[in-house]
Amino acid sequence: MDREVEGFITGHRPKNANAGHDYGDRWVATMAAEIEKYPRYKIAALKKAPAPHKRQRRTPAQLAAAAEAKTIRQASRAKRAEQTK
Repeated sequence: MDREVEGFITGHRPKNANAGHDYGDRWVATMAAEIEKYPRYKIAALKKAPAPHKRQRRTPAQLAAAAEAKTIRQASRAKRAEQTK
């Protein structure tokens, strides 16, 4: 691959290059042709189903129970704070 074309594709253009004049149909066609030169590989792992997430979503019932427990804890702490005053 031509170094200049590779620089444009990867975004490592010379600092003195003017992007407004450099990009356009000619460069898009040139870059597409250069990218097509790379071989294609068949990767079996890409066809596998993704692994399940390690975290499980909580059900609405579990969320409600956690919210209720939090409310009880907060009330208990508030009650203890009043008693220590």
